[in-house]
Amino acid sequence: IGYLALQYTSSLKEIIVDQDNQYFLNDEYGVLFNKDKTNLIQYPVGNLATTFTLPTTVNSINEKAFKNCYKLESIQVETGNENFISKEGVLFDKQKETLIAYPINRQSKRYYIPEGVKTTRKYSFFNSQTINEVIIPSTIETIDDYTFKNCTNIYDIYYIRGSGLKTEGTGIFDGITTFKIRVSKSIQSTIPTIKGKETTGDL
Repeated sequence: IGYLALQYTSSLKEIIVDQDNQYFLNDEYGVLFNKDKTNLIQYPVGNLATTFTLPTTVNSINEKAFKNCYKLESIQVETGNENFISKEGVLFDKQKETLIAYPINRQSKRYYIPEGVKTTRKYSFFNSQTINEVIIPSTIETIDDYTFKNCTNIYDIYYIRGSGLKTEGTGIFDGITTFKIRVSKSIQSTIPTIKGKETTGDL
């Protein structure tokens, strides 16, 4: 299955796999997995549920599995999963060093990425329309490709004093036309310079 095959299907509420299929299966919510349910391939874009709970068996999640899932407000993780954890409905790896997925319809206007997180995964906030402000902790080292792409209602990005940002991906703020990057002057030189965006403040 191509990685974009099910991405732009806004009316798709569930994915059903024939029971005789040797490679894939679906759960009771119509979510697509590999046969042994260790890899989550695609959450249906048009699924009307606001909460999804990741099974204990899952040890990998496709990069765009939750992209464009407009109803999703919270991603939870079953107790006993050894690879992932949820905090306030946001999905992380078990060590809470990588932010994997921020639910597109999470009901919060401000989000503080927890201290200790080092990386945001590609597309992790993609298309979120509910969020206005993001606070990036001092521990962050990498903001991966398209992290905040099309989050059109963001107007402030805050970098906490002492930020250790080392790597910025491609198009991390694509599609956001007006916002300010607020950052301590002592670390301004390490923060992404975005053409046409204002970098200001001393936190």
